[in-house]
Amino acid sequence: MRSADNLLLVEGESDRSFFEAVCADLGLHAAVRVAPPRDVGGRSNTKQGVINHLPLLAHQLADGSLKRLAAVVDADYVSTSGLGFAGTSQQIEIKLQTSGFTLARRAP
Repeated sequence: MRSADNLLLVEGESDRSFFEAVCADLGLHAAVRVAPPRDVGGRSNTKQGVINHLPLLAHQLADGSLKRLAAVVDADYVSTSGLGFAGTSQQIEIKLQTSGFTLARRAP
């Protein structure tokens, strides 16, 4: 499998560096492309940039140009103006539902 077929979408450059190192340690560096949204056509390298770019990437899953997609975003604490796990999951789920996909949830 080529790394272009498997995408791990992350919020920004520091996340990319971290997850590229993790993939290298696991022997996945050749199979997984780690990229922030701007590197794959998104508008901004942020949490919201990841979420907003999901519908386009879901379309690429549907047409076969992308085999696997994973995204890592911060859930943030509700008490510090974040969405928390529930709010973040809901935003992602809404974006994916518009493309005919459902969110595979993992509890924190």
